[in-house]
Amino acid sequence: MSITGNSDIKPPMITRREKLRHATIDEIKSIAWKTLKENQPVTIQRITREMGMTAPAFYTYFKNRDDLMEQLVCDALDSFYLALNTPDKKKNTGLRELFIRYREWAIAHPYAFSLFAGTPVFGFDAKGYPEKAVRIYRLILNFFRKADQKDLIAPEIKKQDIKNLDPAYVDELTSIRDQIYPDLDISLLHCAITLIIQAHGSISMELSARFNTMVTDWKIIYRAQIDAALKGMGL
Repeated sequence: MSITGNSDIKPPMITRREKLRHATIDEIKSIAWKTLKENQPVTIQRITREMGMTAPAFYTYFKNRDDLMEQLVCDALDSFYLALNTPDKKKNTGLRELFIRYREWAIAHPYAFSLFAGTPVFGFDAKGYPEKAVRIYRLILNFFRKADQKDLIAPEIKKQDIKNLDPAYVDELTSIRDQIYPDLDISLLHCAITLIIQAHGSISMELSARFNTMVTDWKIIYRAQIDAALKGMGL
């Protein structure tokens, strides 16, 4: 049965030309991702040489290198959002599972994660995607909001006096809240930001591989940190 309610309605046909265009775009992106994994600069020359196409032909698919890189960032952000937005079946706040998925996606897609959340790629600024980034942070903050609505946050956390925090920090939190989640309590946002930074920092250290001689199991460390932070919030 069709979701449109009319079984006679058929999806629009995709022409052979469109199929070939999509396939070429996917191949260009695939080579770009492979290049990033090899820690090499993504250049039009490298891509066209590997594909056996001319530079003018490349420009019929992407305006320039930045256009290609922007598409890679958008694809990475979309993939990250979908991974985090997976419904949980467990009857709890879902925050622990959310942050476990956070790490699992990053470890499975280290170069995609680094592209928008790690060391900047040479010659490219990945700061022009506020809406897609805001969508991700709004999703995370919504989990905290749901926990708050269920009175699962520890009272001392909810009642903490923000006057004890650096005024400049409170101003920054207020600015973030106004952009992402206007009706979220500042003290709750402080907890969320703290946990996000902690998770991100741990993942970045793991991906850097600079502490692997000291740490044998990052998963255990990461989950212990998340559990301790959530317990401190009463969750």
